[in-house]
Amino acid sequence: MAKFPRKSHRRATQNQVNKKSRKQKAESQDSKIQRSQTQTQKILKGLPLKKSVDKSYRNKSQRKGKGGCLIKIFAIALILASGGMAIAFAWFSLLFIFSPDEARVVGDFLPEWARLSGDKNQAPESLKEIEKSLIAQGKILGKKLALGKDKEKYFLLPVFEKRSNCEFDCQYITQLRAYQIAQNKLFNADWQKKYFLSSKLDIVGPLESFAIAPLVRNSNVIQGSNIALPLSEIKQFQGQTPTEGKWFYLQGKRSTGNHAIAYGHIVHYNPQRTHLQVMLSWSSPTGEAPQWKQVTGNEDKELVINQTVGFEPNLRVYQVKPVKSVRNPIVLKPIELKPALFKDSGYEKALLIARSGLWTPAYKWLQFIQKQKNSKISAGARAQIDTIGLHANLSQKQAAISWASPSQQVQVDLINGDWSKALQILDKSPDKAAEVAAFLKRDNGSLWSRVIAALEVNPRRREVQAWGGLILTAEQGEATALSWLKDEAKVSKDNLEYIQGLLKKLKGEVAKPEIILNHPSRIIGEARLLSKVNPQNWLKPSLIPELQIQKNQTWYEIKVSSFHNGKGWLSDSFNSLKSDNLWNILGLNTDPLIQVTAWNSAGEQQSTTAIVKGLRHQGNQIRLLAQVEEKIFPSRQIPLALSSQALEWIEPPTNTLLQLYQQDPVKTKNILSQIWRSLQKSNLKKPLPQIKLEQILQLLGNWSVQEIDLTGNKKPEIIISISKEAIAYLYESLNQKPEFSSQKQNSRSQSLILSDSGNVIYNDFYQNSQQSLIAIAQLLNTERFVLVVENSDKYQIKTWSEKSNRF
Repeated sequence: MAKFPRKSHRRATQNQVNKKSRKQKAESQDSKIQRSQTQTQKILKGLPLKKSVDKSYRNKSQRKGKGGCLIKIFAIALILASGGMAIAFAWFSLLFIFSPDEARVVGDFLPEWARLSGDKNQAPESLKEIEKSLIAQGKILGKKLALGKDKEKYFLLPVFEKRSNCEFDCQYITQLRAYQIAQNKLFNADWQKKYFLSSKLDIVGPLESFAIAPLVRNSNVIQGSNIALPLSEIKQFQGQTPTEGKWFYLQGKRSTGNHAIAYGHIVHYNPQRTHLQVMLSWSSPTGEAPQWKQVTGNEDKELVINQTVGFEPNLRVYQVKPVKSVRNPIVLKPIELKPALFKDSGYEKALLIARSGLWTPAYKWLQFIQKQKNSKISAGARAQIDTIGLHANLSQKQAAISWASPSQQVQVDLINGDWSKALQILDKSPDKAAEVAAFLKRDNGSLWSRVIAALEVNPRRREVQAWGGLILTAEQGEATALSWLKDEAKVSKDNLEYIQGLLKKLKGEVAKPEIILNHPSRIIGEARLLSKVNPQNWLKPSLIPELQIQKNQTWYEIKVSSFHNGKGWLSDSFNSLKSDNLWNILGLNTDPLIQVTAWNSAGEQQSTTAIVKGLRHQGNQIRLLAQVEEKIFPSRQIPLALSSQALEWIEPPTNTLLQLYQQDPVKTKNILSQIWRSLQKSNLKKPLPQIKLEQILQLLGNWSVQEIDLTGNKKPEIIISISKEAIAYLYESLNQKPEFSSQKQNSRSQSLILSDSGNVIYNDFYQNSQQSLIAIAQLLNTERFVLVVENSDKYQIKTWSEKSNRF
């Protein structure tokens, strides 16, 4: 029987064997690691490895240790690679700071997310190369716009295309391209400036439906299509703008009915990321471009877009707000009036009536709340208050004008929340009820929404209840109005009787007084050329069709200085006049034609006929809107506007000073002395010498004079008009050279008018005078004379003042 060792002996023997085996494995492993490190070093040094077959690798136990060796090799390689990456990123960062153009080239090898902004495949080009490349693509280059202090280093290039089958305004913007100069000598070795395309932005105009949306909301304009409208202009915002970078607006224009709509995009350029971005699209029915204005009182201005239609104030206000975005960390956020940003019942009600269009009452209420709780109101709530105040200011300006049309006056008063003032028009002028009723019937719901909002705040206000009844009467009849007043408005008995009386006036059940005025128009004023016309700002009589404003029409605004009302002449002060029947009082119902007149440098009169198509009475001023077929005067002149029966031109009889001396020597000597003294005080750098009267008569004897009774004292005045040529000849006779003052811009003749006693009552010869007597006229059917005087770039009508004894 075989004997086996005891368990303890077997265990000890086995332990010895295991220790010996582990020692051998450790020595083998160390030798392998040493060989692997040597090979790794050779790889890193770029040396080729020798092919050798080590028998020990065939050993089974050595193959088992191969996995651990590879893991260690990978760890060492990863450590070395990480260090290289850190060094590479550090080098690239320094390269970007000190040589951005080289960094851009290296950046082409980076992944998409890590590349610099711009076209990665675009090499720097000279301006000629850029132009040649774009023209070859059928593009049209616009004018460069600065993107930095130096436009030669950083600029924006608009790219246009031309619409086919087009004759006018055919170019439209398709792309914006931002360029910056290549600073590296590698690209400027030939000292020619080259540029990188740092950013580009494709441009598509806003949809037609978006552009005319403000009109659709406030009128009967049909909804537009989904066709993109062209953008033909790009302009940079001037003055201080918020945030770093450049702000631009792209613009196109479109005519719809009587509205010349402007529309476009707002574009921002971020210089930190050389990034172009469309921030928002805009549309303005008034044709105004967006503006940066101080609205909320913060350091940064807000962007204001005017979307007002007619008398309805509508101003969109945007603030610049930060966002988490790498390329452009800002947005334009509109200031909205909902929700209320201050928890207060009064504040919420004020915002309610503001949203309905009652800007002025809402702003007054909010000012009171702000005064009481100013410390608790947040910046967002203050922005809401300031935006409402901006609308209220516009509403108040409209209401301050005395509109000649009753319907227009009612509209601006209701928009401004002046319910009682608007009722007075219907109450005191029942003859205008038909016009007011027609206006209320055309309401698109804006007035009704104001009535509902006002009654929600104060349900018992009689004036608001009355306008609710009047609107319903005009739109749906008296029965519907009375039902609403009793059942929903809960009108008291006394208030109901008062309102029923107004409803009768609206229906024309009150006798209308007859006003008979039939006289020709006799109007004198000055005409100013208008660049654009808003028909809604003018009263139009019912006999004249709707104003149609078209291209190539010439319009003048005539400021009336005097007119004949059928009984006598009125001048300057028109405060006491009522606008209701002013069209007839001016005589425009029988004679709407008016002459627009000016004089050229040769003293020749030029005139064109205009037709008056609108009227406006504002405080102390009366203004007329007149259309002419063509403008025949230079833009620097402000012509006269005269009715055909206002003035009669007078040409007084003419004599010479010598003939006058032969008739009355004493009087003529006094005249000669006055002329000589006036010449000495005139616009001459070299004064005339003191000489005897006999010499003056010899020099001036052939000068022409005119005699006419201008003051109405039955004695003729003396008018002397002297040209510069006559003065030059006078100096030559004295062997002197005339030197005229540089301040005297008027090349016309200068005049002097002397009374019958020899006193100067009109004088063009005083120092630095800019005026010249152009003509003498007589007010028709009177014995009064007036002087037509050119003063700088305008004409004046001067009448005789007995109080000051002067014209």
